[in-house]
Amino acid sequence: MGSHRELGFVGFPPPLLGEIPVRLPILAESKALLALPKPSGVAVREHPWNHGVHNMDAALNLQLENGKPELVKLGAELFGSIFYLEPEVTGVVIFAKSRMSLEFLRNSLGSQRMTFRYLLVARSEDASTPASEVVDTPLLKHRTKYKVIPSTAKGKRTRTEFRLLKRSKFGWSLFEAITNYPRVHQIRAHAALCGRPVLGDALYGQAHERSFQEILPKRQGRRPLFEGIALHLASVQSEDLNCSVEDGRISAPLARRFKVLLGRLEIDFEG
Repeated sequence: MGSHRELGFVGFPPPLLGEIPVRLPILAESKALLALPKPSGVAVREHPWNHGVHNMDAALNLQLENGKPELVKLGAELFGSIFYLEPEVTGVVIFAKSRMSLEFLRNSLGSQRMTFRYLLVARSEDASTPASEVVDTPLLKHRTKYKVIPSTAKGKRTRTEFRLLKRSKFGWSLFEAITNYPRVHQIRAHAALCGRPVLGDALYGQAHERSFQEILPKRQGRRPLFEGIALHLASVQSEDLNCSVEDGRISAPLARRFKVLLGRLEIDFEG
């Protein structure tokens, strides 16, 4: 697999993904799939919880139907997302390029043959917080709110393994979260259940925004420490992707603002 420069880019003129043009580097591409890094604020596909939000499925297929050369040359009959990623989350998204590959890759997902690795920043003031922890609390969609709640009686089975990667002297830490089948809001809900809600996640964490002043008290104003939710899907790996990428792993680099956050917290991390 070559560099992003070698693989090229896919552009989305306004208003496909918003009011400004978006140009995304291709992370991986083969006869079966196309992988791109999803920015924050857009959906992968239409979902009842993000109705009306710009989504990449629709944007790609509209441009393909209109004969956009950079998509036509990829030889796709359609673009179908393999898994769902919430608008607030950045990271890897994978689109099948045919009905056959869409069925195959979604079956691979449903059979839990894919490994999803997320990176997140969360509060961790207590030095006794375990370096690793598994949360397998079943989750149930709330009856009236766009969120999930723990329910051993009616919830769907889920499993997330958290591991501490780097601790900051400011009371925040960088964690990884690994799962084989990410349900909607699973990582966010499980992170909160084990006492480490994701930074910026008011739905499952604390309502008030963390500010720059918490780590730099002399700074003026209440500028947020991070805009959005500090959760990123860093990679997806599966033997079923081996024909597309080396070792079956597709990775997305951290967004610039996530890197800036780590810098502010003095967390030195490469990955």
